[in-house]
Amino acid sequence: MYLSRVELDITNRNTLKALSNRNCFHAAIAYCFQGEKVLWRLDCVKSKYYLLLVSRTKADLSHMQKEFGNSDTAFESLDYTTLFSRITEGQDWHFRLAANPVKSCKTGENSKERGKTHAHVTVHHQQEWLKTRAPKYGFSVSDDNFKVVASEWITFKKRESKNKIILLSVVFEGKLTVTDPSLFKQALQEGIGKGKAYGLGMISVARPKI
Repeated sequence: MYLSRVELDITNRNTLKALSNRNCFHAAIAYCFQGEKVLWRLDCVKSKYYLLLVSRTKADLSHMQKEFGNSDTAFESLDYTTLFSRITEGQDWHFRLAANPVKSCKTGENSKERGKTHAHVTVHHQQEWLKTRAPKYGFSVSDDNFKVVASEWITFKKRESKNKIILLSVVFEGKLTVTDPSLFKQALQEGIGKGKAYGLGMISVARPKI
């Protein structure tokens, strides 16, 4: 597993287009990784924008760097397996997660029908969404140890479709506790929730500062 990072040039026309239409990033990532399913996320740190990626293979990101990246910096790729080897039950980690918290609401009386998906729009329900799903992914969070730090509606169209794709991106940050190392490692590799093709679902961790 590899964790890669590309610093974005937000004065670049291609980058600005991709920031307003995530399908552009999706297409570029698919090109670089030849169809491999890759987790990715957009982060803003101290006024700098980054594209983070988690992948099973170490790909050449020079195409991404040329199209969207800052020419003064090079892309970085780190071996993620070193971190995986340090994960044990009961550990605390600082985490950041961009996710699409949704609920399924049935519209008819037939309980077998699949319900329509709706986004959780209040901070309380967004936090409850993560708390209730965390055990499935091998960790737990408590009310006083994490918070919602950002949220935005993402709207764009695919080239082949006239219909809009509308997703709510919610960024959670705080401290988690590992309850099942195997499930937690799987979450780091495969992500959490829906919208993974468009920069949602990726959870990253770092050891908390003492």
